Amino acid sequence: MAPNEVLDVVRHRPFEPFRLCLSDGGHYDMYSPDLCMVGNLSVTIGLTSKAGDALYERTVKLDVFHITRIEPLPAPTKPQAGNGQSGGPA
Repeated sequence: MAPNEVLDVVRHRPFEPFRLCLSDGGHYDMYSPDLCMVGNLSVTIGLTSKAGDALYERTVKLDVFHITRIEPLPAPTKPQAGNGQSGGPA
């Protein structure tokens, strides 16, 4: 996937939560644009310890070539600031 496609979703206002799907079957759910940095070849995501945290506990760096698609997520019923991982390797 082109980095500009990811950047467009991150910068969309109002922000809408989304899922980054990976070639290995894993995915990362993005609930905060502040915890996602898009570069030419990679996307760095800040992972929080629990939903609602605004500060990341650790980061993960994804190669943009392994991002296969972006899916919209339903808006959470209460504000959620953290990002999360599901499936695939950690």
